[in-house]
Amino acid sequence: MDKTTRAIEMLNLLKERGYDLQDVIDMLYQYQANNHNQNSQDVDQHNLEVHVNHILTSLGMPANLTGYRYCKEAIIFAYYQKEADIQISKKIYPQVAEKWNTTPARVERCIRHAIEVIFDSGNVELIEKYFGLTIPYRRGKVTNGEFIATLVEILKLEDC
Repeated sequence: MDKTTRAIEMLNLLKERGYDLQDVIDMLYQYQANNHNQNSQDVDQHNLEVHVNHILTSLGMPANLTGYRYCKEAIIFAYYQKEADIQISKKIYPQVAEKWNTTPARVERCIRHAIEVIFDSGNVELIEKYFGLTIPYRRGKVTNGEFIATLVEILKLEDC
């Protein structure tokens, strides 16, 4: 039995059971539109993850660090936040901690360590390009919040 014949039989069965065929057709169109939107969002999410991975590894963050995973998630969560100010400690760390089944304090510490690795032995030219004059002279590195916010802004400007 081919697909057309099966579809006609199904529509006849629905009609026999009292369904309005126009309602069924409308539901099918709605289903198709929702499914298409979900697939599109999945592709956008994947592209964003790939772009964040590329930026972090280009900066010199080793992918084997736990902070790498946490940092990637924090950047993605912050990217989708509606508020202009990114609330790292109150919103981002708890979200990442919940996803990875850990504590916000561990998330913060691992991200801080990963950022220190970048500023100690990362790609100096790219660090200068992205963070430039925002690096405090005494500390020699940016804070976790500054790091995440800067990369989120770069991603939004590049319209990932």
